[in-house]
Amino acid sequence: MEAFDSFALTLPIMALTVSAVFLALWRFGLKAALFWGLGFGCSGLGFLMSLPLGPAEAIAMSGDALFVFGFFFYGQALLTHFGVDYPLRHRLLLIGGYLGVDAYLVFGLGDLRSELLLNDLVAALLIGLPLSGVVQKAHATADRLLVAAASMVVIETLTRVAAINYLVGGTDDLAAFAESVYAVAIQLTAGCFGVLLAAAAFGSMVMRVMLNYRRAAEIDPLTGLYNRRGLDQALKPAQGGAAWSGVIVVTDIDHFKQVNDRYGHAAGDMVIAAFALEIRTSIPAGAVAARLGGEEFVICLPAANLAEAGVLAHGIRLRFAGRDWRQFGIDRQITASFGVAKMQAENDNLQAAIDRADQCLYEAKGAGRNMVVVEGGVFETGEALVADLQAALTALKSAQG
Repeated sequence: MEAFDSFALTLPIMALTVSAVFLALWRFGLKAALFWGLGFGCSGLGFLMSLPLGPAEAIAMSGDALFVFGFFFYGQALLTHFGVDYPLRHRLLLIGGYLGVDAYLVFGLGDLRSELLLNDLVAALLIGLPLSGVVQKAHATADRLLVAAASMVVIETLTRVAAINYLVGGTDDLAAFAESVYAVAIQLTAGCFGVLLAAAAFGSMVMRVMLNYRRAAEIDPLTGLYNRRGLDQALKPAQGGAAWSGVIVVTDIDHFKQVNDRYGHAAGDMVIAAFALEIRTSIPAGAVAARLGGEEFVICLPAANLAEAGVLAHGIRLRFAGRDWRQFGIDRQITASFGVAKMQAENDNLQAAIDRADQCLYEAKGAGRNMVVVEGGVFETGEALVADLQAALTALKSAQG
């Protein structure tokens, strides 16, 4: 038993060390790390209670409370990591009810078997209930590994519940806990699965930090659209996949410098953000939009043709030109111009298509602005386009009638 006695001391030291690491990570702004740190800290102190440090009843009650709060913090860490809300009140009521019943079992009945059974069931619920709420949020591989590790902890805890009679043996004496098979089993399994959970939680948080840094490097902070680096990554073909193809729309806000000069850069930023929102809410699923810089944007429409892209651009143009900016302190109309070009062949590249769309944009500027120019020299105002579409629809109905 000396080996197990040594392990009984090693386990809390390991748990408290892991707790310190997570609490250090919390200082760097990782919110979930606080709860992981508290969880492993409570568990480490709970394992210390397996050592003969005082009266059996006081040790049992203290250890039970620490383990239950440890599992509560594990569950809260999962919820925080995945950004899921789960009723706190219900879990706190569960803990309050548990502590009352557990005190009766420990101090009133001295019933070891019932005490351990209740502790394991409540611990499994406190991590299992939050776990059920985050499963659907685990999309990344690291997050799925975290969910799997937490699931294994729940299964391991419930397995002890099923085998409680065998593990405890024929005694209900609280003082006999340290000599029971249960004490050895919980030290071995908790040590293994605790390390697994800690590694999975750490890996998932590190991956989340890396993704956040990558997102910050690829997303324009003002508009929430991709920047140029993000655009290149979004359109980069997967390994062995086909290169991107479709239609490119390049657009910018007309006379934007005048907006900045007359109304200030804060008002200009609001105009840019509003234009980006109009683009984001107008493009179809699968399309990609980016801010190339300043007031210039690009929209990439896969599997679209020039006519479809032109209709989309006209729609954005008309809605943006019809906005009322007085709430931003701007008492004038603000418009945008658009250039549309298609990837010409499989060996065509994105930059070449953007350059051609940009040339169409310059033509729109030269023709009076607030206009869409489609590659090939075709350009119309929104009103003319609507009239053409209505005429085409009328002709189609006549042909069908």
